[in-house]
Amino acid sequence: MGGVDLCDQAISYHRLTARCKRWPVRVIMHLLDLAVNNCWLIHKAADPAKKYVQLFDYIFVMGEQLLATAGDSTCSDTDEGETSRRRVPVPLPINSKRSRGA
Repeated sequence: MGGVDLCDQAISYHRLTARCKRWPVRVIMHLLDLAVNNCWLIHKAADPAKKYVQLFDYIFVMGEQLLATAGDSTCSDTDEGETSRRRVPVPLPINSKRSRGA
């Protein structure tokens, strides 16, 4: 079996399920499964002497870590004391000035 077959086999064991008939959602879920599986394979190959984590446990730990860091993210672009950088709307000129130069 090649790498693609092994990857599909590993994904089929612990698939993220989204019961939806819309194909974009199914494609995104498959790509997410593929990314998690590839991360697990890299994690497993990083230190072959160490006992590696099973795929299901790896998915579970990854989900817990993502949920734990979801509320901690802050936007570094704007500070609280700094005013926002929105553009101020410029009023349109009156009709007589608009048509005179055209």
